[in-house]
Amino acid sequence: MNQAPTGMAPQKAKIPGYKHRQIPNMTPAMMELMQALTQGLTPGAASGTDFLSKLAGGDESMFEQLEAPAYAAFEKLLGQTGTRFSDLGARDSSYFENAVAGQGVELAQNLQSQRLGIRNQAIQSLLGNSQQALNQRPYENIVTPKEPSWFDKYLQFASANFQNASKASMAGI
Repeated sequence: MNQAPTGMAPQKAKIPGYKHRQIPNMTPAMMELMQALTQGLTPGAASGTDFLSKLAGGDESMFEQLEAPAYAAFEKLLGQTGTRFSDLGARDSSYFENAVAGQGVELAQNLQSQRLGIRNQAIQSLLGNSQQALNQRPYENIVTPKEPSWFDKYLQFASANFQNASKASMAGI
């Protein structure tokens, strides 16, 4: 793929009398990687950074997948707590209700803290990716004087000869 990444289209200078050329600073593979990175910085883009974009955006389905093991462990903990209180004959007591409520609150606080941490890490990773993409120069722009056309050369030659002829005739007067 020999085109610039999205948002990084090569700029062409239009300077009269000069030629504009661009020399790629990256291999085609590097350009593909850069394109994948820059496309992944927008939510919904299918790329390697799509996962980070979803996490940074707070996509509930992503967090459900990440939190599933914690909920499974919580259910196991509730079962153990219920067994302990049943063995004591206190399953219908307010102590049991308070223990279960406390475990639920602790789970909610831990999951919320983890969500915030994961979102912040995803945002930082995306910002790092975008900073790297912005620091890249996929092309080097080179501007060189144009070679005069044959007509321009003829005009220069004719003008120089005319000036020389004028000076010679002026010197002879």
